[in-house]
Amino acid sequence: MTAATWLVLLGTWAAAVVSPGPDFVAVLRASLRGGIAAGLRVAAGVVAGISTWITAALIGITALVSSNPTVYLVVRWAGALFLFGYGLRILWSVIRAKRAQRAAASAPAVALVPDRAGGGGAAAGAGPGTPGHEDADLGEEDLGEASRGAGSPAPQVGAVAGRRPRSEVWADLRLGYLTNTVGNPKAVVFFGALFASLLPHGIGAGQSVLVGLAMAAIAMAFFASLALAASRPVVIRAYERAETAIDTVLGCLFAVLGIALLPLW
Repeated sequence: MTAATWLVLLGTWAAAVVSPGPDFVAVLRASLRGGIAAGLRVAAGVVAGISTWITAALIGITALVSSNPTVYLVVRWAGALFLFGYGLRILWSVIRAKRAQRAAASAPAVALVPDRAGGGGAAAGAGPGTPGHEDADLGEEDLGEASRGAGSPAPQVGAVAGRRPRSEVWADLRLGYLTNTVGNPKAVVFFGALFASLLPHGIGAGQSVLVGLAMAAIAMAFFASLALAASRPVVIRAYERAETAIDTVLGCLFAVLGIALLPLW
């Protein structure tokens, strides 16, 4: 491959990567809700999906799929249903969060703090003259909760010593992978056309591997940068202030992307 071919190939690919789409939205939302670790996990899943498409294109599978109308129709329907379903899941989480907020607002705000004497309890808002106030005691965990601001994200349930539950890690990786593969059926045509028009006929295995690694590196660099930017504290605080509105928009966006993939026109 000549230097000009490399430049056109990687330049075209970089432009495609930075174009907002399902991958962009998935990494963005994961970073806003779970921080940079969650964003990087979803990004890694996306890059794994990209690597799958690149491999399939290099060995000719994408050409076979795109040339078979029935297979391509099935792939498009699967992608449409995945994106639409994920959008509905986001919207449903917004509805559940609003219900929980209303339930919490209507519940009586009575909290008991256990005293040292055992068995008894004092109201959390008790003053010095209230029985049990002198014996009221807060453990280290309660002090940690009290020291966090109202806008600070709560610790993840099940996280031990900063480690995420394995199920959560796999869920993020799976989301990124499925968003890029099942949720992106047009990649069949894109990668097939890109490689058919730019890669020389009979390209060797060594150069094929270099092409795949270079494209995966560009994608990972972009999505890692997105995760880093979206997980900054100032950005997360802004997201938390408008979480309902932002998640509603993102959920609708995924649903619309799914509808747009439906092979109805």
